[in-house]
Amino acid sequence: MNIKIHFWRNKQPDNEPVKNGVDLVSLEELLKESDIISLHVPFIPGNTENMIDTKELEMMKDDAILINTARAQVVNMEAVTDALINHKIGGYGADVLVDEGDIFGKDFAKLSDLPNVEVYKMMDQFPNVIVTPHVGSFTKPALEDMISVSYKNFHEVLETGTCANELV
Repeated sequence: MNIKIHFWRNKQPDNEPVKNGVDLVSLEELLKESDIISLHVPFIPGNTENMIDTKELEMMKDDAILINTARAQVVNMEAVTDALINHKIGGYGADVLVDEGDIFGKDFAKLSDLPNVEVYKMMDQFPNVIVTPHVGSFTKPALEDMISVSYKNFHEVLETGTCANELV
C-alpha cells in the first residue's frame, strides 16, 4: 500500500521545512490527488465559510471520501448532497452539523423528525454517509486538553496581550 500525505495551509510560514514526508500543496492539488480528505480548520466567516463547495467537490476524485470534523460551516451541505446524488464523491462523514444543538443529544422517533432537511436527505438516501454526534470532543483527554489550552490561552492574553493560538 502506498500512502502519501498532503497537507494544505492557507498561510505557510516562510522557510518552513517539510517534515515527516508530508507534502505542503495547494488546496486544488490536495483535492485533485487525495482519496480521503479530512478537514481540520476553524470556522472563520468570510474565510473558511463554505471552503468546500461545488467547485471544490468537482475537483475531487469520484470515489474520494470527504470527512468534516472541523465546523459544519466550512462545507456547503447542499453541494455535498448534490455531489453524492451525482456520484461526484464516494462518501461523506461528519461529526459536525449546522444547528447541531437541535439534533445532538435529542431523541427522534423516526429519521424524518430531524429538523435539518439536508441532514435528513443525506442520512435517508445515502448508505455512504456517516454522521456522528460530535463524539470527538467527549473523551476525557479531549476535554482535559480543551480546558488546559483555554486556560493557558487566557493567561497568555492577560499577561502579554496576545496568544500563540490567536486566529488572525
